[in-house]
Amino acid sequence: MKASRSLIIAASLCMLLAACGQTVELSKDQQAAALLWLGLVDSGKYSESWQQSSTIFQSAVVEPDWIKQIRSARAPLGAVLSRNQEKSVSQKNPSGAPDGDYIIVRYESSFDKKAEVIETLTLYLESDGSWRTTGYFIK
Repeated sequence: MKASRSLIIAASLCMLLAACGQTVELSKDQQAAALLWLGLVDSGKYSESWQQSSTIFQSAVVEPDWIKQIRSARAPLGAVLSRNQEKSVSQKNPSGAPDGDYIIVRYESSFDKKAEVIETLTLYLESDGSWRTTGYFIK
């Protein structure tokens, strides 16, 4: 159950966001990575979003499963109307996740069919120095 393991890791990272009160500013690279990835999801390019995700993410969930999961989560919401970054927290070697540098970003978003949505995106610093999405949750 690789997908379950991925969800547990990402859920642990999301809880860290709530537990940590200190907000950090996203770097230009982090901001660009987050917005690029969210843009792919917003435009229904789910296969491309999987391809642009971290190696941790890709090893935890296969592409067809990701497409099915994200489609079922996003389709009922309709088009994104607004997205405002609320908070971002930096974590190094968080408990329950592979070692490394993470940024957990929380957005207050509004969609066509649901006005108040919290999106949580977790970025991971890959060995090549690029930031890639390793978790995404909608509440």
